[in-house]
Amino acid sequence: MLKKLSVTFAFALAVSSLGSMVLAADPIGTELGMNEKEHTEQVFIRGGEYDLKVKNDSFRSDVEYFIESNGVKVAEGKIQRGSSTTVSKTFKDRGRYTLGLRCVEDRGCKGAMTLTPTEQWDRWIEIGQGQKEHTENVFLRKDNYTVKVDSDGFGFRNKLKYFIADKDGKKIEEGEVGRDTKVITRELNGNYQFGLSCESERGCRGHMTIKGEHDGWGPNQ
Repeated sequence: MLKKLSVTFAFALAVSSLGSMVLAADPIGTELGMNEKEHTEQVFIRGGEYDLKVKNDSFRSDVEYFIESNGVKVAEGKIQRGSSTTVSKTFKDRGRYTLGLRCVEDRGCKGAMTLTPTEQWDRWIEIGQGQKEHTENVFLRKDNYTVKVDSDGFGFRNKLKYFIADKDGKKIEEGEVGRDTKVITRELNGNYQFGLSCESERGCRGHMTIKGEHDGWGPNQ
């Protein structure tokens, strides 16, 4: 199941790297199969706060877990036989991380690790590094929506500009974002265009999330 989740997330990542939308804040993870001594997997983490859950499904051995970025461990611990733990973990930097599980004993064991974003969203719109502008057309069912705009920590260099326009192209929201996240709450219904741009020729980074008040009643659901 976890491998399937990883494949799903990898596909979402491949799409988002081209500037398109990610449909949900899906969990990612890896698992240690029965009789495996150690298992590692490369994943992409966007940054932010996650619930990190590690479980040991074996009574043969304790399981050690770790998360690495560029060879540096950013999280690690040990889970006793037949037990599990859930902790909050904040990732300051987005990028590729290595998730690892290993058995303390040589006989092998079974376990799993999952990372679930604390904040859920219906849509994620992103302007990637080096991009100057990016827009997306989104259909929204009538609901109260929270739209968050974030410069991914790069707002002190280049101000990130954003806008929301209606089906006629009229801008109903626009502004700039620095280091602090901009939060917009309003009722939306119909077709809209969401845009991100920056003045610098070098481009910038940032994203918008769209979350409906009613679960399961968000964009294109």
